[in-house]
Amino acid sequence: MQFKDIIKFAVLITTLLFIQGCVNLASDPRTSGTIVEDQAIELKISNRIQADKTLKNRVRINITSYDNNVLLTGEALTEELRKRVIEHASKVIKVEEIYNEIAVMPLSSFKVRNNDAWITTKIKTKLFNDKGLGTFHTKAVTDRGIVYLMGLVTRKEADIVTDIVRRIKGVRRVVRVFEYQD
Repeated sequence: MQFKDIIKFAVLITTLLFIQGCVNLASDPRTSGTIVEDQAIELKISNRIQADKTLKNRVRINITSYDNNVLLTGEALTEELRKRVIEHASKVIKVEEIYNEIAVMPLSSFKVRNNDAWITTKIKTKLFNDKGLGTFHTKAVTDRGIVYLMGLVTRKEADIVTDIVRRIKGVRRVVRVFEYQD
């Protein structure tokens, strides 16, 4: 693949994610205050991790906050580094619960992360296009082929979304991190 093709692909993915984000915002069951707070939580945790020189180039962390619950995915080279990331996240005000899915292993390659982004795009497209699923309030995060589903849903909605996501090519496993409304 040539550099020009990579740029086109990156622009396409970014555009799709932006459009999906706009659609999700319009149907998000969280209040605007909670949405802003979730973004602030992600930024505060990210800033703490980036400021910690011990973690530099030794961890790769994805931070996702939904309704003040934080999902941490990615890799840390050692258990001590993993614990240090959790410690930073736990010190952020408003964080209610932390779901620690950080693997102790070598940091994943760009190719793996790119594949994860592609899987997430396929999930969002599938959920958006399937009739009736636009009302489901879910967020999908993919890390090393493992898909984490977050959101405010009923148990029936969770089952339907989980079943759909499991059938998408490239998904190795689905982990549900939902808050249930029933």
